[in-house]
Amino acid sequence: MKNIFISYDQVDREFANQLAHSLEKQGITAVMSGHEVGSNWLEGLKDQVKSADGFILVMPEMLAPSSNSTFFEAGVARAFGKEVVVVVPDLQKVDRSNIPFDLAKAVVVDAAKQPLESVTATVLGAVHQ
Repeated sequence: MKNIFISYDQVDREFANQLAHSLEKQGITAVMSGHEVGSNWLEGLKDQVKSADGFILVMPEMLAPSSNSTFFEAGVARAFGKEVVVVVPDLQKVDRSNIPFDLAKAVVVDAAKQPLESVTATVLGAVHQ
C-alpha cells in the first residue's frame, strides 16, 4: 500500500486533512481530492484514482455544497475496481439513507467518537482485504 485517494466535501476539509496526516504517519501517501473544474479535471481525476491503492469517501454532511462531486469520484473509483471505504466524520450530520452501502466495502461509523488512529487502522484494514 503506497497511496490512498481521499474524496471529501469542502465542509469536511479539516477532518480529511487530519485523516490524511494520520495515514501519512503510517507511511501512506494521501492524495486529496481537489474538486477542481477545468478542461483536464476529469483526466487528472482518472489518473489519480487509477494509480491509488485505495479510496476513501468522507461521507458529506446533508446538503453539503460539493457532495455530488464526492459521490462522482467514488463512482470513478468503483469503475476502476477500487475498494471504496466510507468514513463518516459525524453520524448526526449525515443523511443515513444516503450512505452508499452498495458502493462501499466498509463503513466507519461516527468517526467523531473514535480516536483518529482507530479510524485509520480500520480504513487500512478494509483497504488491504
